[in-house]
Amino acid sequence: METNLFINYLTLTDKYKDPDNWTQEVKQVIEAHGEFLNSLGNKGTLIFAGRTVLNPEDENLFGITVIKATTIDEAKQLFKNDPAIKANVQQSVVLPFSLGIQFFTNLKQ
Repeated sequence: METNLFINYLTLTDKYKDPDNWTQEVKQVIEAHGEFLNSLGNKGTLIFAGRTVLNPEDENLFGITVIKATTIDEAKQLFKNDPAIKANVQQSVVLPFSLGIQFFTNLKQ
């Protein structure tokens, strides 16, 4: 069984680009989203995740994850279980990904 990499490009849905819509419930959904991603890491599926450090209303705000999966359909199905996707706080685009040049060891400096 071949393992492939996939990138998940996450953006806020329009409603949550307005900071006034960030209720305590939405913040809990985002916390659950982080726990979901952490669980993927603990299972060996998640390679890394991160986001731009911008305010919700900034058009350049996005998050990415890179995961291992056998097919794009498997990767898409996996993210259907993300609490932020399920709650329609974030939207997701999953695409095939090829890791090229990498210097992850530079993060330890």
